[in-house]
Amino acid sequence: MHGLGDSAEGFLDVFTSSWSFVGDKTKVLLLTAPMRAVTGNGGAVMNSWYDITSFDKTGLEVDRISLSEVEDSYKIVKGHLDSEIKILGGDSSKVFLGGFSQGCAMTLWTGINYDKTLGGLVGLSGYLF
Repeated sequence: MHGLGDSAEGFLDVFTSSWSFVGDKTKVLLLTAPMRAVTGNGGAVMNSWYDITSFDKTGLEVDRISLSEVEDSYKIVKGHLDSEIKILGGDSSKVFLGGFSQGCAMTLWTGINYDKTLGGLVGLSGYLF
């Protein structure tokens, strides 16, 4: 999953270029977050997994985000995970979830809350709520 303001297309070359680390038999599903107003960016509407009310680093991260939007995004990701695991005959260990920044936070949240054990989580430059 991508970071704030980005999209699935922002990571496409990582998985399709000649230097990609992904094998020919690996399926990659890139998701794009819904368009949402981001309070911390002056209310600008952009791809965002959840609202960030402030980028001030004092206090708890959870006090600066919309947990209801985190849950909404979790449901989107969970739906995709459920579909992919069904295709794999129920073997959730073959599915890995990853993300950068806001997408990393969603990856960690999803991995912790998902009802099946995934093959792994890959997170870059992220944080726990």
